[in-house]
Parts: sequence; C-alpha cells; structure tokens
Amino acid sequence: MNKKKNKSNHFSSDKKNRFPEIKGKKYWWSLIAILFLTLIIYLPSLKNEFVSLDDDGYVINNPLIQHFNLKLMFTSYCMGNYHPFVLAVYTFIYSVAKDLPFTYHLVNLLIHLLNTAIVLFLIYELVGVVEIAIVVSLFFGIHPMHVESVAWVSELKDLMYTSFFLFSLLFYIKYIKNDLSKKYFVFSLIFFLCSLFSKGMGVSLTVVLLLIDYYLQRKIQLKIFLEKIPFFILSIVFGVIALNAQKNSGAIPDEIYPLSQRIVFASYSFVLYIVKLIAPVNLSAYYLYPSKVGENIPDSFFIFPVLILLIIAGCFYAIKKYRIIFFGICFFSATIFLVLQLIPVGSALMADRYTYIPSIGLFLILSFGLNNLYQSETFKIVAIGLFLFFSICFSVLSYQRIEIWKNSMNLYNDILKNGEVPMAYSNRGMLYQNVGDFVNAENDFNKAILLSPNYKEAFMNRSNLLIGLGKYNEALPDCNRTIELDPLNAKAYYNRGSLFYNQGDYKKSLIDFNKSIVLNPQLAEAYCNRANIYDLNQQEDLAITDYSKAIQLNSMFALAYSNRARVYLKLKRMGEACQDLKTAFNLGNKDAYEMYNNFCN
Repeated sequence: MNKKKNKSNHFSSDKKNRFPEIKGKKYWWSLIAILFLTLIIYLPSLKNEFVSLDDDGYVINNPLIQHFNLKLMFTSYCMGNYHPFVLAVYTFIYSVAKDLPFTYHLVNLLIHLLNTAIVLFLIYELVGVVEIAIVVSLFFGIHPMHVESVAWVSELKDLMYTSFFLFSLLFYIKYIKNDLSKKYFVFSLIFFLCSLFSKGMGVSLTVVLLLIDYYLQRKIQLKIFLEKIPFFILSIVFGVIALNAQKNSGAIPDEIYPLSQRIVFASYSFVLYIVKLIAPVNLSAYYLYPSKVGENIPDSFFIFPVLILLIIAGCFYAIKKYRIIFFGICFFSATIFLVLQLIPVGSALMADRYTYIPSIGLFLILSFGLNNLYQSETFKIVAIGLFLFFSICFSVLSYQRIEIWKNSMNLYNDILKNGEVPMAYSNRGMLYQNVGDFVNAENDFNKAILLSPNYKEAFMNRSNLLIGLGKYNEALPDCNRTIELDPLNAKAYYNRGSLFYNQGDYKKSLIDFNKSIVLNPQLAEAYCNRANIYDLNQQEDLAITDYSKAIQLNSMFALAYSNRARVYLKLKRMGEACQDLKTAFNLGNKDAYEMYNNFCN
C-alpha cells in the first residue's frame, strides 16, 4: 500500500534524497542543451538599448542607485514598488557600467538562465519524472511571453523575485522529503523573504506551499497550517507595503471600473493568458481594456466568466484522478490572481511579464500531456511532433520578439500596431521631439490627448514641445490643464513658471517656481530658474543660494555653474567666478568657455 502511494507521487522520503537522483547523461545534457538554446535565442538582447518605458526611472535617472546607501534602499519606493534587493543589484551594476545597457541586459539574461535551471530541478524534485521536468524547463526558457521579462532592463525585479521564489519552493519540497528537516524549512523561509525584498508579488508563494502539500499528499492537519504562520505574516506585511507603494506612486487609477466589470475583465485576462501561453501570437507590451470607464462591456466578453466556471469544474474533476493537472492549474491561478486587475493597478489590462512564474503551472500540464502521449506506442510520434512544433515555434517567435525591445521606437511602434494606446503615442512623441521631428511629435501628442482627454502626461509633453518652439500662448492652456489634472505635479508648475519667465512675467514665474520647489525640493532646475529671477531683481545673495542648491542637487548642472559665475562676476568675486566657469565649460557649456577666456585669462 505504501509503495503504491510513493510511486504515484513520484517521490521518496529517503533522507539521502538531497538533490535530483538522476545524475546521468540524459538529465545533465538536457539541462546544458536547454540553457544553450535559451542563450542563443537571447544573445541579440545584449545589443539592445534602454527603453524609455521605466528604464529611465530605474536606471538612467535613478539617484537611488548612483551611490550605495543601504538605509535609503530599504526605506524608499522606486517606480511604485518596494524592492531594496533590486536597487542593490542596480547600484552594483551602475558602479561598474554606469548607464551602458549591455551589462544590465547581461545580468537579466544570466538570471533567466539560472531560473530556467532551477525550474528543471524544482519540477523533477516535485514530480520525479525527468522528461516532464525537461520539457517544463525548456518551454520556460524559450517562451515568447518571457521575452518582456528578459529583454527589458526594468524587469530585473521579476527575474530576481522569481529566483528566490523558486529556491524557496525547492527547499520546501526538500523539507517535506527529508522528514520535515528544520534547516530546509528555514532555507525556504529565508528565500521567501528575499523574494519579497525583490518584489511584492512573491506573496503568492504561501498558497503554492499549500498546493505542494496537496500534491505530495501530506496529511491534512493543523500542523500544516501552523507551520506556515511565518509565511502568512510576511505575506500580509509585504502585501500592505506593495499596495502603499502603488498608491503613493499614483499607479492606482483615479477612475476605476465597477467590480462587476472587473470580474469580467479578470475572467477574460485569465483565459487569454492561457491561450497566449499555448499560442503566443499577437503579443504586445501593452494590452488595452476593451472599453473605457463608464462604457458598456462588449457582449462577447460575458462568455469568459462561463469559461472560468468550466475550468473550476474541470479542476474539481481532476482533484483526485489527475493530481498533476489540478496542481498545475491551481499553481497558475494562485500566482496570476494578484495581477488580474481585480484591484486595479496601472492602465493596462494584461502584461506578458505577469506570466513569468504562472506559466510553470501550465507548462507542467502540457508536459504531462505530452509525456502521456509519448508513453503510448500509438501516439508517440504525435507527442514528438507536438514537442518539436512547440519548441521550434517558441524559439523562432522569441528570437523575433527580442527585436521589438531593441529600442524605444521599435517598442512603441509595435504597441501601436496592436491598438491605439495613448501612452505609446505620448512616449513616441517625445522620441520624435528628441530627434528634432517636431511635426510628428506634436501629431503624436495630439493623438494621445484625443484618445484620452484626461491624460496628464500628454498635456505636459505637448506643453514642453510648444514652450521649446516658442509657442507660449498655445502652451499655456496645456500647462493649466496639466495642473488641473495633477495639482501636486511639481514639474507642471515648473513648466508653467518657465513659460511665464520666457514671456517676461517674472512675478507669476516666481510664484510657480516657489510652488514647484515646495512640491519637490529635489528639482534642481526650479532652483536654477528661481535664481535667475533673483538675479534680475538684484537679489544676488538669494540667487547664489539657489544656484548653489541646484548644484548640490545636480553636480553636473553646467548652466547653474555658468549662471552663478555671472553673479560672482557682478560682485567682483573673480576667483569663485573663474572656478565656476572652468567647471561649466568642462561640463560642455560653450558660453562659459568664452567668458572664461574674457575674464579669467
């Protein structure tokens, strides 16, 4: 009786079972082949640039990673998330590579390879069938929906939390297999904490532990739940932290869909994630909602809650007869649930990156099915054909999709192929503006505003463009609209203050710069422009104070050095003036070079 039970669960409680038992050629050569294929597919990502979708906030313009400050890492939110471990890794990379993208992409790729290997170890440790473990690991490594997590620098957080998440599960399985050895339990808890310090999404691990208890047929008793109290406590604490981080960043939208519609959208997303993991076509970095807040949902969407009910019914059918299928769909459900937008975060309905861990559950079911077909003489050739079909398709599609993440323009063009996304138009408009294509820039900003009349970023971007073109009268309504939509936006007041300054209305300009500094005391440009007004008003001491503050906030601020030098020259403080001019022209300010030659040589 006991032998039959152990066989059906594919594991042994033998204490010598410390790692996968199969050490032969099939296991290790398969792992090497999987990692090599994954590496070949993702090699082009090492030539990719940063993209303007979050990479500037995480790396390029992130003061948190420019100097190692452990206290600041553990007490700060970054881009709507709490992940001090990720900031620590970024800080290390920045100390080595500054803002060169190659090293960041290399780290992402190496961690993805590590995760692919851990998946092999984990699945074999769980089910004890090497063929299933190999297929799950392969599909995990090469699936097109994972390109977003690997080829996008900002996705280091998902890669890191996944590594710790998988290690925690691996040690938990060892804890069960080794007569509840406490050291493995402690290791599992430590890696869980590391996962949470990398991204709050790790909270779903606690539910997965219960699923592992089910799959390995642990006897249901109070002890199973009591031993997980530390996991539950950490999940609650970090769950609250994650929600606060999202709320403070403004990621939770002001306008939200009613709960009834969110349930329909969640059902749609759940089903579509499954479909796209099996048939990864029409992928996008941004998936639009089918309707706006306040509008009716298309009738076709109401089929998806029905499909969810059918999936649930299938799970109950499989709960005893096909434990691996029940485990796989529940693993997928538990790890995808938090991003189904029942609690709305951001403006997108779905994201490929959200499938990075959940996909393991579906790949487990798919691999189980292929393995069963392979065991049948009748369907063995079918199993081989399907395996090759999936492997080739996934590989080719992933290789092609990496090109989409090569640069920002490729990314936004691809998003716009799949739908009219205001964010993509607005961000592409900034790219056009940066290369001097002001006509296309304004067209894109106009399109973004037409699609979303309350899109504050588009109004701000268009106002920046119009101010730069000297169209102050046209820019003023956009500045006012931005402030109306976001009255706590320091940059919006700075922009309007700059507009008033360029129009010669220094009184209104000073009011806006003051407001900007109150809202964001770290905005160096606001101090510099306010100093310009103080200088015009013959308030040299105040001007020097503000220029100095701007330089303190940004030591590479050439214009602040140059302008402070002008004030020093007015006050006949030649030594300080010449030192500032020298610093300014070393930073690339040409006017400072001419002034230095005129006054300091």
